[in-house]
Amino acid sequence: MDIIKQLNWRYAVKKFTDEKLSDIQLNTVIESVRLSPSGAGLQPYKLVLVEDHDTRVLLGEHSFANKEKVVNASQLLVFAIYQNLDSAYADAYVELCAKERGVPVEVLADYGAMLKTVLDNFSSEAEYLSWAKSQAYLALGNMLTTCAAIGVDACPMEGFVTEKYDEILKLNERNLTTAVIANLGFRDEDDIFIKMKKVRWPQEEFLVRI
Repeated sequence: MDIIKQLNWRYAVKKFTDEKLSDIQLNTVIESVRLSPSGAGLQPYKLVLVEDHDTRVLLGEHSFANKEKVVNASQLLVFAIYQNLDSAYADAYVELCAKERGVPVEVLADYGAMLKTVLDNFSSEAEYLSWAKSQAYLALGNMLTTCAAIGVDACPMEGFVTEKYDEILKLNERNLTTAVIANLGFRDEDDIFIKMKKVRWPQEEFLVRI
């Protein structure tokens, strides 16, 4: 596979066909998010898979441009960050690490203390939320590259009313809030962007060598 060719192929699709992702394709996309890097490995977000048509119609009403793709794409993914994380979350993650690596949890005591320090060092709620959102965007980028590699189209979106998404998906009940969303599917031949050349700054202008 030529990854650069695939990255040139991908674009933010505006009009999707009614074709659905296969189970294998969907699982690959989901796993690319789950396996993405995050600060201290904490993954301060969850991935919400929205397939229910009626729910997507409601969400479409609170989405901005091209809201029909929220409804018509094969799947809608919502990257939802935790509104806050506490020491109990760090403890749970350390316990998971111990279980997965087959070591006593006591061996990871210093690691657990480091994680709590990370969470305690945010100077404000806004600083924490900015950090958590950045981690979600790392996962989004990883997902977009994966989609390009396997020939699945995607359209990341920031144009939505966060409060309405949180309300419709009942995210507040899970201590979550919407950070960014992405639609998955396959491009329609009528999409006006399908034949447009990708425009990026040339490497000699984009790259700074030191």
